[in-house]
Amino acid sequence: GVLLELFKKESYINGKPSIDRNSTDKGGHTWCRYTNSEGKVFILDVAQKFIGSLEDAIKKESWEYKRPNDNSQFF
Repeated sequence: GVLLELFKKESYINGKPSIDRNSTDKGGHTWCRYTNSEGKVFILDVAQKFIGSLEDAIKKESWEYKRPNDNSQFF
């Protein structure tokens, strides 16, 4: 996440990185979320060993990565 924020600051990427977190009955968790300049969301989660699109993460059901305001096209 920090690297993506630095890449954004130096104009190497055009999207928006963020650090997201939530908790479920499985416990608390943090991951990096990146929205590219076209609006596609990607998840980078070292702990869950997942790097891919939000859509693929939802299909895999490894963690609840969705935000309340995410587009309903996946659900």
